[in-house]
Amino acid sequence: SVAVADEESQRSGWASRVTATRRTSVATRLAVAILIVAVLTIVSTVVVSSTSVSASSSDLLEDRADTRASSAVVELEAYFTGLRRGMQFLGTSPGFAEAAKEFTAAYRELGSSQPAGGNAIDEEIRAFYRDSFLPLLEQVRGERVDPTQVVPGSDPATTQLQLAYLARNPFDGPERRLLSDPGDESPYTEIHTLVHQPLREISDRLGFFDLMLVDPVTESIVYSINKDVA
Repeated sequence: SVAVADEESQRSGWASRVTATRRTSVATRLAVAILIVAVLTIVSTVVVSSTSVSASSSDLLEDRADTRASSAVVELEAYFTGLRRGMQFLGTSPGFAEAAKEFTAAYRELGSSQPAGGNAIDEEIRAFYRDSFLPLLEQVRGERVDPTQVVPGSDPATTQLQLAYLARNPFDGPERRLLSDPGDESPYTEIHTLVHQPLREISDRLGFFDLMLVDPVTESIVYSINKDVA
């Protein structure tokens, strides 16, 4: 029985090392992706600017108002060109695809176990919505909102992630996106700690308001940069 236990321990250790290596590889690929996105954005700006200026140089010299308008068009074209190329790159990036798979697997793993704390945790999440989210929603709508309409269901994965990344997030409002490690030591947080900063930087370089990853099977949001209520 001792030999069997040693063998199982060795297998478990090997599996943990393989998982850690794979996740580190995801973070490395995303770091490379940051550089590529930066280059794509710069190239898009240069190409669009050069094309627009050469095509309308005489007009720009004749009318200053046209110059301002043309400059705005150039900037807008450069922005959307960079955005399109960035999205195309993310769609084919191995690192981005692996990150999505890791988050989906970790999310499903959270969904297979009930969080410790039960009713106390549910109340903590309800308190977050009541104190932090509902006042803003009611201000926008201009009317009272029933809390039961906005508090999400109590499936295990949603409960654990909203507790760690919303209710107990030490940052508030837009700064919630700064949280990388909530300290819950879950497999989800392990991958989140590795790749959240690279994904956040990619999103910022592309000018995204937020970036979400969705489980293609359940259509659940398994990751969000901003840590807002979706």
